[in-house]
Amino acid sequence: MSQGLGSNPAPRAAPARDGAPAEQAEQAAQAEPAEPAEPDERARRRVPGWAVVGGLTLVVAAVPLAIALVALASPRWYPVMDLAETELRMRDVGTSHTPLVGMPGRIIGFGQQGNHPGPLSFYTLWPVYFLAGRTAFGLHLATIVSNVGAVAVALGIAYRRKGPMLTLGVACALAVLLRGAGVTLFIEVWNPYLTILWWIVFLLAVWSVLCADLALLPVAVFAGSYCMQTHISYAGMVPAVGLLAVGTVVILAVRRRADRAALVRLGAWTAGSVALGLLLWAPPVIEEVRHRPGNFEIIRDSFSHPADRSVGLGWDALHPLLSYLDPVGLLSDFRATDLEPYRGIWPLGLAVLLGWAATALLAWRRRRAEPEPARLHLVVGVALAGGLISISRIQGPVRHYLLLWEWATAVPLAVATGWTVALVWRERRSRASATDTPPARRRIRPAVAALAAVTLVAAAQLGWQGAHEEVQAARETGVLAQLAPPTIAALRSGDVPGGGEDGRYLVRWGDDQEGFGVAGLGLFNELDRQGFTVRGIKFFAFAVVPYRTMDFTDATATVNTVVGPDLIEKWRNTPGAVEVAYADPRSDEERERFDRLHDQVVQAMLDAGLEDRVASLDRNLYLTVYDPGLPPDIAEMARPLFDIGLPAAVFVAPPEAG
Repeated sequence: MSQGLGSNPAPRAAPARDGAPAEQAEQAAQAEPAEPAEPDERARRRVPGWAVVGGLTLVVAAVPLAIALVALASPRWYPVMDLAETELRMRDVGTSHTPLVGMPGRIIGFGQQGNHPGPLSFYTLWPVYFLAGRTAFGLHLATIVSNVGAVAVALGIAYRRKGPMLTLGVACALAVLLRGAGVTLFIEVWNPYLTILWWIVFLLAVWSVLCADLALLPVAVFAGSYCMQTHISYAGMVPAVGLLAVGTVVILAVRRRADRAALVRLGAWTAGSVALGLLLWAPPVIEEVRHRPGNFEIIRDSFSHPADRSVGLGWDALHPLLSYLDPVGLLSDFRATDLEPYRGIWPLGLAVLLGWAATALLAWRRRRAEPEPARLHLVVGVALAGGLISISRIQGPVRHYLLLWEWATAVPLAVATGWTVALVWRERRSRASATDTPPARRRIRPAVAALAAVTLVAAAQLGWQGAHEEVQAARETGVLAQLAPPTIAALRSGDVPGGGEDGRYLVRWGDDQEGFGVAGLGLFNELDRQGFTVRGIKFFAFAVVPYRTMDFTDATATVNTVVGPDLIEKWRNTPGAVEVAYADPRSDEERERFDRLHDQVVQAMLDAGLEDRVASLDRNLYLTVYDPGLPPDIAEMARPLFDIGLPAAVFVAPPEAG
């Protein structure tokens, strides 16, 4: 039976009666007579639920992330790479080109680029983005609102289950997660980051359904769909955990078949949740019907016929699972890169896993008296098992962003473990006491103080991080800040090829000695924002979406983002090309360091017999220095070259030029 946020608590036996058979509830009531209201229950009557949840949401997430938002307000930010691709799709929401699938991913099927399953993240972020004027700053704002909302929902579920004390415990775990993972993960609109907190909501919502709180069934449907559509890594985990909720609904239907009113309520919540699920999944289903092959088919073929070797169920999967349970990484300001997973102290992760398993066993043995902790442990166990299978299906390199769900799973894991330990300690203390137990207020005060202190310290540290936050790819977005304004001004002036604001511009970024096309895609996004008719070549349809592509013959001019001194010089000598912008953010010292390092790397390659790599160093810096086949000592020497970067320029030219 569900409880409202401000409702009076049910008698102690009520949780067992909600989710357990009638005979179990009776046994629980007989085995454990009613006691005076616990302090958290008395507090629930004194403090409105909205105040508890709202206050903790402000402390844990809203205030620290708002500090980060202020820090990022100036200088102006220009999205690059995946973030630019995300904004292009956000700008399409509500138009005839409303996205029906998610972001492009490491998904190749039938020889085609595939996307993550659905567009739900675009739809949910769009209202705030639209109200913020469809600006780049609005992307940060929308992301923060989404994450603060997830924290509020998670805390609301905790309060709904067991009142202020459990809410404080969940808030503490969330504060540690946010502080440890770093503020960047909760302000950047990158799809692996967007799902972290909503995965926690999904796990807590399914747990509530297991406790017969059917009002959380649609929340589970939404949060699970959000995670599953936004990133493919949840494609197996969401159904695995979701089956627990489905099984609970079936069991409740059987047990309540004689109670017409209860059966009607169950049917209403179930039907509403199914309808919500159908609505949320309608866009990707429509896409599947309209295309051959559809995105679902491409995903299926990608995993049925992997282009790269899968990790497999073995140590290669178990090692990252244990590493991400290592608390040291999360508590020591560790920041993994997107290129490498956290190579943590796996024995510590194993200790955490074994400790959780021991408390899960204790909770299971006490499930008749306290069923809710045992059910939370069950959800965590299924999530970890599904996660291990998910890791085993990763194709190619195991990237850091593919494992962030595990840090999120650590929140209910920590809550379930701490809750079980507290219950066992309280029970043993009561048995050991020959007299009446000490007043509950005195028993609980140290725990409250400890949880509150950890929450406040973690939130303060997150706020400090936010005050010093810089955007991702700060160098690249700084380059774009120097390229975009003069390019926009030149196109609007009509003094360059193309026809001014009425022109049709083919934007290209293939001439890039850095080899990543960062500035070019960011410039494409900015020109599109400013209302220019810009298109890309068909090869980049996966990045800019197919309708934003065209042939050279349809363009009135090309806008060419060129990176690297050799290529810039080539374009300066191209007839008809007009240089409209140039940027070299390097200082004189950085230029000298780049040249010195370049010569050292070339000599090291020659000494190692890698003459073929020398030419590639000046042709594609990124692929060369991050080539797995490059000797580690040379790679370590060469990678600062990519960090320092190269100058960039923009040339507007007739379609036939270049």
